[in-house]
Amino acid sequence: LRCPIDLIHSCREDDLLLLPEIKQYCLDGMKPHPRLFRGLRNYTLLVTGNEKRGQGDDDEHSGSSSGLPFQEHFNKNGTVDHDAILKDVPNAKTLKCRLDYRIIEDAIERLVYPYRVVVSGPDAFNNAAREMLDEF
Repeated sequence: LRCPIDLIHSCREDDLLLLPEIKQYCLDGMKPHPRLFRGLRNYTLLVTGNEKRGQGDDDEHSGSSSGLPFQEHFNKNGTVDHDAILKDVPNAKTLKCRLDYRIIEDAIERLVYPYRVVVSGPDAFNNAAREMLDEF
């Protein structure tokens, strides 16, 4: 890539996948590269609580009544130990909160000009993020 990538990633504790791969992207992003950027320059993981599911709710993709696909990646509480995975990654941080103005302001201050912001997620998240971004 010809530009650095900073990622703000928001998800529930029971829906956090690909974290080992994201960790590797962070580590790749710290290595010096002459002309091209590799990996993630900065990574912020926002973690919110589990979604409560009713007893007997099935996840159509997992085939299990727990509702958690890829269960082998979760601990006994149904969550990924994100703190342990990202512990020694200096360009990654974890916050237990939702996206807010402070997080966006911090991310924008670290961006390299010129930059582009891409928002991707469920409609409610996209609308809230765009509304906050309009303030900057």
